[in-house]
Amino acid sequence: MRHCASTRTGSSRIRKHRRHITDQSGAAVVGVQLTVASVQKNTKFETTSNEAGNYNVTHLIPDYYNVRLEAPGFKVVESTGIPVYADQAVSREVSMHDDVTKKRCSWVGDSPLMLEYHDREWGVPVHDDRKHFEFLVLEAAQAGLSWTIVLKKREGYRRAFDGFEPEKVARYSARRIEKLALNSEIIRNRMKIEAAVRNARAFLKIQEEFRSFDSYCWRFVDGQPKLNRWKVMRQIPATSVESEAFSKDLKRRGFSFVGSTVMYAHMQAVGMVNDHLVDCFRYRELSIVAGTRSVR
Repeated sequence: MRHCASTRTGSSRIRKHRRHITDQSGAAVVGVQLTVASVQKNTKFETTSNEAGNYNVTHLIPDYYNVRLEAPGFKVVESTGIPVYADQAVSREVSMHDDVTKKRCSWVGDSPLMLEYHDREWGVPVHDDRKHFEFLVLEAAQAGLSWTIVLKKREGYRRAFDGFEPEKVARYSARRIEKLALNSEIIRNRMKIEAAVRNARAFLKIQEEFRSFDSYCWRFVDGQPKLNRWKVMRQIPATSVESEAFSKDLKRRGFSFVGSTVMYAHMQAVGMVNDHLVDCFRYRELSIVAGTRSVR
């Protein structure tokens, strides 16, 4: 439970938040670095839990924004944005459980954004065409950059590209592309933006031919996720026979920014392959959920 108290500082207000973090057994968790992120303004405030497992955050609050809690090593069970208005006390129950002992793929690092993506999305089989298109846009945008940068701009992309609806993106005019090239919420690379529009048009043609992009792409793995057995990161390939075939066919159909490496990343993201390391807790979870076949 959170308790809020506010004091006036000029025209702004300072509000203090206290929350008690416990693990699955109910014991207080100490020394966990926490982030309170303003979703609307994307500002972050750092703090650390004290001996009692409580943490205190002091920050300026504008008239309105959404508060979100993040913590490396923790999974936020209930994290709906909390609307906060000046002079309005807010009480909200947010439960977290201790995931510190869980083994994860080493690429996650200590980024809350990467942790959430790894635990909730990466490798989960996707069968929704809009989600497929979203990943195609984001993966093309990543070329030459880190995935963390792309994830930070993901919501900006969602707004800029009409919720990743390929039907709408396919109709973008040259003037709309010019406008997107000036949008600081996305990666302002004209070639990547133009590719997203061209790819949307090619995407629609695939839907016409195969009824859905999902039906088309899963053919490259015979309709089932491939379960690999990697023990260390260096074993994970950048491409595969399947991604080569996938990439070649997409290029033939007019797609761009869909090289074999990009398409292997897509296959990993949408669960066409399970490339979690064998000691990662998600490896077994996704293997069971997807009913995958083992690849030796």
